[in-house]
Amino acid sequence: MSWLETQVSVHGRTFESQMIDALNTTGVYDTVFQLCGNFGVRRFVVRFEQIGQVMRVNEIENLPLHYGGGAPTNATREMVELLRQRLSDLHRIMSSWAPWTKGLVGVVRNCENEMQVIPFFDEDCDAITVEHLPIPPNGHPLEHMDYTRLKASMVAQLQPVILNTHSISHDWLEWAIDGEVLSLVYADDYEQYVERKRCKVLATFDANGTWTWQVPEPLYSEEVFCWEHFLCDWDNAVELGMFCTARLNGTWLFYSLVNEDPQVTLFVAVWD
Repeated sequence: MSWLETQVSVHGRTFESQMIDALNTTGVYDTVFQLCGNFGVRRFVVRFEQIGQVMRVNEIENLPLHYGGGAPTNATREMVELLRQRLSDLHRIMSSWAPWTKGLVGVVRNCENEMQVIPFFDEDCDAITVEHLPIPPNGHPLEHMDYTRLKASMVAQLQPVILNTHSISHDWLEWAIDGEVLSLVYADDYEQYVERKRCKVLATFDANGTWTWQVPEPLYSEEVFCWEHFLCDWDNAVELGMFCTARLNGTWLFYSLVNEDPQVTLFVAVWD
């Protein structure tokens, strides 16, 4: 019998729940999620083995997906070491009821950050490769090749937007948007005054890491502009806002909180 068949014959129907509890209790599941990065479609295999008292992570195997993504983006030395420690804890906990000497975890995460961690141990892992894992039906729009190519083609156009955005002093007292006009209220030693600039509202980004377009129709035809909303992180949200500003021939990216609890940030392309 295989390793899995042996465990099922011993533990019966409780084995799957015991395995899930072990992955959660030892922090393997959470650490694998961190290894994946903050967002994006993932499909990879981590191979490991226990040699004496030492756990070893031997390989992280992945294949590029046709729509982009696949490989973990946070596989730093520190993160792999943390995973090694968690796997060592898993080996220790399981040694009394389902011992093993080597294993792998297959990891599949979709564009909504819903993740599967599929473990195999001893002889069961010998024939398993990343190609045996299911492929998520949709890629993440920020990982699609068309967006990657667009960014590469617009490096020169993007640089002034980045510099202008970072050089803007956010010393206005208040701001308001009416249609396509951004009004910034300032004050000096004598009076308040208003600067008005042409603008275009782009999107919001909330505390859950969701980018939501706030345009009546897609700005362009590429995948990233056609999703109503998607998960990302702050750095990529700012980058996308600047990219949109550059492609619209704007000058700088305005962003400000429009709600504090929960936090929601508005992104707006601005023309000086």
